Amino acid sequence: MYPVQHLVLGIIFAGFVFYFFPIIGFIGFWIIVLSSFLIDVDHYFFYAWKKRDLNLKNAYEWFDEKVKNMRHFPRSEKKKYKYEIMIFHGIEFWILLFLLAYFSNFFFLIFMGVIFHMILDFTAIVYFNEPLLLKSSTIYSLIRNGNKKDLL
Repeated sequence: MYPVQHLVLGIIFAGFVFYFFPIIGFIGFWIIVLSSFLIDVDHYFFYAWKKRDLNLKNAYEWFDEKVKNMRHFPRSEKKKYKYEIMIFHGIEFWILLFLLAYFSNFFFLIFMGVIFHMILDFTAIVYFNEPLLLKSSTIYSLIRNGNKKDLL
């Protein structure tokens, strides 16, 4: 799913949360919106590390091309390539946020935004017939990648 889609849907989701739980306030609304959108910064981090390039536009275009190429492959072909390492998309990060949410409403609101983001991502993964573990665990992705080849 593209960043603009995450942003728009994050605003709608946060609007519903704010409507039913106005106690979160304007700040809580924006914490949910930003966390449902900015979680994708790990895509940029991965690109910057992998390509040694800090250009945001290049990162966006690289991922866009990679996703478009990968979607045309049958599932058996997709298994030959490495997954990107997305540190904020894995269950390890969600558990950390969940634990922090126990102690702070701020982290609870971030957790809500991140979980909403992941619901959208998992919906897209199922729609495009990609492996569910694609964005489920950072550790799994590291182990699974082994000596597989990069797509780009």
